[in-house]
Amino acid sequence: RMFPSSLDMNRRYGADFPTAEKVFYSDFSDDPWQRASVWFSPSTSQPYHLSQCDDCGHCKDLHTPSESDPAPIVQSRVEFEKYLVQWLADFKA
Repeated sequence: RMFPSSLDMNRRYGADFPTAEKVFYSDFSDDPWQRASVWFSPSTSQPYHLSQCDDCGHCKDLHTPSESDPAPIVQSRVEFEKYLVQWLADFKA
């Protein structure tokens, strides 16, 4: 028996409709794991961003920024930072 079980995890965290808060979901057009994520913003506190470009693969937004980054990756980082700044401000308040 595998622990934790997928069914238990899905029940606890909402499966296709996650129940978390302050989660930024980023996906990429060339990411083979894309289908394992949400494909919409589950709530206002769980934004979703899809970067569509050539060579936009898994975790591309987490790589060290470079002048040659595609514009959609740069935009994904901007979106994430916008939410992160707000969430940190909410925490400090």
